[in-house]
Amino acid sequence: MMNIFICGFDEKYTKELEKVIQEELHLANEESIKYRLFHDGPIELIKALNKNVLNGLYFFPIRMDGPYNGIEIGQKIRQLDPLCKIVYITSLIELTGWIINNKIEVLDILQKKAPELLRSDLYDCILETHKRNGNSNNIRNNCISINCDEEILFLRMSDIYYFETSTTPHKIIVYTIKGNFEFYGKMKDICNKSSSFFRCHKSYIVNLNNIKCISKKSRMITLGNDLTCFFSEKAYRDLINEMKNLIEFEVTEIS
Repeated sequence: MMNIFICGFDEKYTKELEKVIQEELHLANEESIKYRLFHDGPIELIKALNKNVLNGLYFFPIRMDGPYNGIEIGQKIRQLDPLCKIVYITSLIELTGWIINNKIEVLDILQKKAPELLRSDLYDCILETHKRNGNSNNIRNNCISINCDEEILFLRMSDIYYFETSTTPHKIIVYTIKGNFEFYGKMKDICNKSSSFFRCHKSYIVNLNNIKCISKKSRMITLGNDLTCFFSEKAYRDLINEMKNLIEFEVTEIS
């Protein structure tokens, strides 16, 4: 599902943009493109992103009324939706250097004119986003997102070593190649995110793909970067069976 956001224009221009987008997709008979249109203000847009309404194509100007300008909203969107596609529609083409200087990766910058005259440009942006999303879905399917303070972090499954319950109530620590991050969550919800996540102890969930060694004697699992976590005696047999299924050959047990 592609989420198309139109933000920061006056009501008349917003409705015209929305009408042209719907007509172009209908005329092209692009049934493979499933989409939802949003046309709220900047604050409502940020709220939607905080609720994980992501995977978006965003159309907005450089200058807009309200607490944010187009550069600030672009930076915020990039933070909350890292794989987003941003298109500026502006009469201030001379300010494109401002966008570059603020390191906002954009799909396109369109000269503002009547939406009717932007038909082909709008359609091209939608098609390009649809094509890129087809590739990025493979990335997203191998990632999980966590709400860490005021940021949403996207972590590759392969980068995750293990999860541990924090000393702070209701918080979890995730240990990854890039460092450790603490967030609010439930351990049972983590296990549901991937078949590679195994609950080896009341306080630990391990990524089976990153296990290097399992010591039955010390009840300790060694992972990449020489990190270690513990497993319970009750979980040992299931842990070994999971590893046998994962690597598809016999696991030799050494005490």
